Amino acid sequence: SNAICVFGYNMASTGWSEETAKKKGLKVKSNFFRDAERPEFMPTYEDVLVKIVYEEGTGRLLGAQIASKH
Repeated sequence: SNAICVFGYNMASTGWSEETAKKKGLKVKSNFFRDAERPEFMPTYEDVLVKIVYEEGTGRLLGAQIASKH
């Protein structure tokens, strides 16, 4: 796992990336989604970006990445 703050964005990663898992010979899929870090009816909110990497067929979680301004 690792985390870094660059240009005002906080980013973290754990496990394998999609590219690494494919290089290891696994059949992988990923889901990407964007959501608000707090309810959108609040005066201010920021997006949170999340990518989940998992093994096709078994659903075994292989890794995840997340990025946000908070």
